Amino acid sequence: MALHRSFRSAAVILALTGCTVIAHAQDAPLFPGEPLLDTCRVDLPLTYSKADKERYVQAARFLEDQELAYLRFDKKKGAATYTRVYVMVETSKDGSEVVYLETTDDHMRMGGAKQAFFPRYNKRTERFYQADCFDRQVAQHPELKEILTESGR
Repeated sequence: MALHRSFRSAAVILALTGCTVIAHAQDAPLFPGEPLLDTCRVDLPLTYSKADKERYVQAARFLEDQELAYLRFDKKKGAATYTRVYVMVETSKDGSEVVYLETTDDHMRMGGAKQAFFPRYNKRTERFYQADCFDRQVAQHPELKEILTESGR
């Protein structure tokens, strides 16, 4: 009971001072060296489930103008492939929001048809990273280059 009261008091003090503490459980690393990319990781739970919709739409809106690295790890091969993408949010005719990814090449191309893709995110094998940070970390840690391969999609 005393622990509960002290925790509650600390929460009140943090709230009054404007501090926010967010506890986020870290997922197990996908591969050796993946923790070197933790500072670049962004939370985009693009599962397309109704339960996650509010969260992934909000995250997508926040990340809409940022290039991301979408990484998929193949446990059998021990290799990770990544694709440079932009997350897009569109409002459909019925007013619902649709979130999809498009490759950086498609995103930067002016005019013409663009291909949208709708990956079903799996936190056990996939991650999203802020691309500039991802590139810096890979450049600073050559051991990551042995595991990572860029793909067109």
